[in-house]
Amino acid sequence: MAVLLALAAPALAQPEQRMAELLRLDEVLEIVREEGLEHGADIGAAVLGPSAGASWRAAVARVHDPEAMRGLMLEGFAEALPRDPEALARIESVLASDLGQRVVELELGARRAMLDPGIEDAARDAWAAQAAEGGPRVDTLRRFVEVGDLVERNVTGGLNATLAFYVGLAEGGGALAEFGEADMLADVQAQESGIRAEVEGWLHAYLALAFAPLPPEDLAAHVDFFDTADGRALNAALFAGFNGMFETLSRRLGQAAGTFAQGEDL
Repeated sequence: MAVLLALAAPALAQPEQRMAELLRLDEVLEIVREEGLEHGADIGAAVLGPSAGASWRAAVARVHDPEAMRGLMLEGFAEALPRDPEALARIESVLASDLGQRVVELELGARRAMLDPGIEDAARDAWAAQAAEGGPRVDTLRRFVEVGDLVERNVTGGLNATLAFYVGLAEGGGALAEFGEADMLADVQAQESGIRAEVEGWLHAYLALAFAPLPPEDLAAHVDFFDTADGRALNAALFAGFNGMFETLSRRLGQAAGTFAQGEDL
């Protein structure tokens, strides 16, 4: 029997806690959890077939325990933030500003909306039309993606999470139990182009939807911040938190799937 342990959320220092509150990370994680539950259901259908019933859904829910997710994300986020109190104060000031809070609200709303497949499809179509037409706003959105290295960071995170799932699946005694590390790496690398295409499509649609209400000058100011040392530090900390969390969750999901494939409940 595999045991999935929930980690207590770390005690954050005051600046880190304040930033987590300003970013509304608890609300972001609620949305990410919904995405994870849906992804887990898809994994169950693909790996387990008809046996992916209520027991599997319960296992997926345990993997995506809210407190465990929060602990994993905040630990990585806090560890990656700058140690310089002045840098932390500057980042906090930007996040606490009217524009900073407006951006957080818009990003939350767009991500929540894109849980609906119909809205996601419409957002992808809207971005495709917008990108084909071009213009300053499209250029600014693309600059934001470039400044934050958002495609590469997300692709790397996706590849690492896929590998972690395979490792977990083998650990759980699933179909990859006999696979070596080289075999897993080769299979993951073969998926790189597909992951990249999905990241590029989803990311641009999401950003275009989220930032649509922002006036051009506000969008430019937001992008400019992420092109500073402070903005790059915040971006790196967010990716450290989320990608580390996704790797751990993916490995646990693989372990659960491997155990189920052997006919054992968790």
